[in-house]
Amino acid sequence: MFDLNTGQRMNEFVGHAHRVSCLQMHSVNPSLVISGSNDRTARIWDTRVGSNFVALIAEHDEAIRR
Repeated sequence: MFDLNTGQRMNEFVGHAHRVSCLQMHSVNPSLVISGSNDRTARIWDTRVGSNFVALIAEHDEAIRR
């Protein structure tokens, strides 16, 4: 995750086995982010914590694209 004002990297989120294909901030709590990946999982991250994901959403039948 990068700071758009400075271009500095703030956090690196590690956990998906393949590239991330979609990312969405939580509409009420902007500290939470959900990512979907070609590894067929979605993960919820707390940007205040750093690289550890909060929850893993079970594998889907296909890659998550949106």
